[in-house]
Amino acid sequence: MANYYVDQTLGDDSNPGTITQPWKTISKVNSTSFSPGDSVYFKRGEVWRETLIIPSSGSDGNPITFGAYGTGDKPKISGADVVTGWSGPDENGEYYKSGFTTVPKIVLRDGSRISKGMVGSLGVDEWGYDSGTLYLGFDPTGYTIEAGQRTSPVTINGKSYITVQDITIYGGNNRADMDAAGGNICIYSTSTNIFLSNITSYACHFSGIGVGGSNVSDITISNVVVYDTLAAGIRFASGVTNSTLSNFLVHDCAMLPSDDGAGGDGGGIEVTTDCDNIDIFCGEVYNTGAGLTSSQKPDPGIAIYQSTNIDVTRVKIHNCYGGGAYYRSVTSGKSCSGNFTYNIVYNNGDLSVTSDTVLYGLRLGGVDGGKVTVNVYNNVFASNRCEVVGSTGKMGMVYVGSYSNIEFKNNILKDPIGDYSYYVLTSGTSVTYTASNNCYYTTGNNNRQWRLSPQSWFPMHRCRDRCWS
Repeated sequence: MANYYVDQTLGDDSNPGTITQPWKTISKVNSTSFSPGDSVYFKRGEVWRETLIIPSSGSDGNPITFGAYGTGDKPKISGADVVTGWSGPDENGEYYKSGFTTVPKIVLRDGSRISKGMVGSLGVDEWGYDSGTLYLGFDPTGYTIEAGQRTSPVTINGKSYITVQDITIYGGNNRADMDAAGGNICIYSTSTNIFLSNITSYACHFSGIGVGGSNVSDITISNVVVYDTLAAGIRFASGVTNSTLSNFLVHDCAMLPSDDGAGGDGGGIEVTTDCDNIDIFCGEVYNTGAGLTSSQKPDPGIAIYQSTNIDVTRVKIHNCYGGGAYYRSVTSGKSCSGNFTYNIVYNNGDLSVTSDTVLYGLRLGGVDGGKVTVNVYNNVFASNRCEVVGSTGKMGMVYVGSYSNIEFKNNILKDPIGDYSYYVLTSGTSVTYTASNNCYYTTGNNNRQWRLSPQSWFPMHRCRDRCWS
């Protein structure tokens, strides 16, 4: 078990990699074969504009660890390069830099993504690209401008027993794997027993952390902050099993106008297609999907899609433009199930998003042969917008659709928003819905109704659970 050190400023790849004689580059790390129990430490306060491709696997009880040493800010690994030497303005008032051979998918101004526009008519907060030249709609003087150049700055491809901790990753220009779709951190292809801790991931194309593949399992993600992403902040996809996500903060996903139609679904956390046994607990999701206003319908803050045994517990979900959360199936033979417990879901849904988007606090529903089975216990749902954008269709703060088996108990529901809103709306065929010990609370004159079945509506004062106003 050996320790290796990397210092971008003072290191040298001809050194032995000790703390007094560190390596310099991530390229040196990538080309080194490590043994189980080894550790690689990057110096705090330094930035590497390279891609870390984990080269070796650890073993049970002896993972290979990639972390930090020294004092100061966490070390950064960036998929973007600083752009200098600008010319302009041209006849359109735009500034430009030529010579790019890799097409940038993102451009950062002082560390934050800015929206992409059309060269020749760029807005003051936009960038554009044409034939090897990057354009800005504003004077770059006084700003740090970075352009995405590398895919998935941390890539774990077919490796196991790996720990990555105490590192900041940003600027990923694309995803190394289509299923995992991790723009900054991408874990795929038979990777198992991966532990991510104290990670900050921001400003990337697609998801900040993406995990995908039917042979990917036992992924533990804890104490992470993810924000400013094109797609869902954190994604599990295509058969990931036996994994956990805890103590997380995910926010500001798909918030730019150019995110609309660019490929991401605009939610905060996504679990999609054949995943099983994933626990999501103790975290917060907010500000997602604001950029999706015409071409693409945003996902809610947490989206569980055609995956089983997915538990969401003690999560605060708020101010997500596409709604709070859903468990859904749309394909026969693909079920969806889990427990949704002790969550606080409030102020979700916004009418500015794409027409026909369904807004709600929690949506549950499947198809014939693809049933959704969820226990919904001990949650608070408050002030969520409940309607179909651009329509007069009815919608519930909790919407229970076809082919679902839902037990709903010990929840508090307060003030759904919308002219056709309900506290609970059940609709469709093959619905099993059991409710007990719920509180439906209203303030002022907001005397909304709730619906027990596709045939019957009841005003609040006639509901069988507890009601206060």
